[in-house]
Amino acid sequence: MLKIFVQNRLADLAAQLTGLAYQVECCSETMVFNDLEEHLIHGDIVFWDHIPESGFYGSKANIIVATAKSSATEEHDAAKAGALAYIASDISDEMLKHVIVSVSKGELWMTRDTIATLFDEFVKSKES
Repeated sequence: MLKIFVQNRLADLAAQLTGLAYQVECCSETMVFNDLEEHLIHGDIVFWDHIPESGFYGSKANIIVATAKSSATEEHDAAKAGALAYIASDISDEMLKHVIVSVSKGELWMTRDTIATLFDEFVKSKES
């Protein structure tokens, strides 16, 4: 069964997910992302409200960064850090369901601009 972890700072999002019948476990506001790893199994989804310095690479979970103030720069940074999705924390129920289905399959949920920029950066890094 899909398990979803949400930071306490994202209480409204946790309540929304619970209302959509997902199994949600809230994480302490003081918990650092790396400490959460021991509680995860492959395929879990984690909603985090910031990008940790160490990023999300190597995580067993599929990471969604949820933020009240979205920006193209932060979305780009989230993707480079290993997040699969970047969303507004006040997302609609219907859109949230789509994000979860996509991310649970390992798909990206980012703007086309971010994906294009990441692809361009990748290509340029291979040309060097």
